[in-house]
Amino acid sequence: MPEQVEAGAGCGQSFGIDRAWGAVGQPPHALLRWAGAHGIGFGWEGLTMAEIHNRATVDAPIEKVFDFVDDPERFPTYVPNVDRVADLVRTEKRLGDSFRVIYKVLGMTFDEKFTVTEYQRPNRLRSAFAGGMNGTFAWSFEREGEQTRVNVDVDYQMAGGPIGKAVDALLLERTNEKTIEHLLQNMQKALTRGAISTG
Repeated sequence: MPEQVEAGAGCGQSFGIDRAWGAVGQPPHALLRWAGAHGIGFGWEGLTMAEIHNRATVDAPIEKVFDFVDDPERFPTYVPNVDRVADLVRTEKRLGDSFRVIYKVLGMTFDEKFTVTEYQRPNRLRSAFAGGMNGTFAWSFEREGEQTRVNVDVDYQMAGGPIGKAVDALLLERTNEKTIEHLLQNMQKALTRGAISTG
């Protein structure tokens, strides 16, 4: 079980931040990374779960769409807020492959490690990710004639309590939802050959 840290002055002093968790010492994103690296959980409100589900139809063959998504090095070209992809480990089987995605949301920098947990070309691709947020990112693809139906399902957790207050949970959730929406739109533009429908 992760160590539970109780709220209080001692906790604030140990991280060099005040009772309101302002940026007196390390910023919230650094705190998140430190806590995750040391297996520390926060006992104030537990973890907040969030889900994102979106879909789009792309006017391109299913194999082309799958291969586009299966290339992490493309992420900065169509995934909003992504600065870079690093430490890419890639094998023929894909399962267990990993990479880091560095991106910015609401002025905070997140460094997430993705590990491929399911790979069924050209129908399913799923990764687990860990860092400032922990969760799963799943893609599924359905052939519709010469078009492809793309489904994105994301489940993630973020810290509650003081960290949840420092990082507005609802605002972050809405921002992440918009990110997925724009991701699909950008992917459509990159792959489409004609008319596109969403929803």
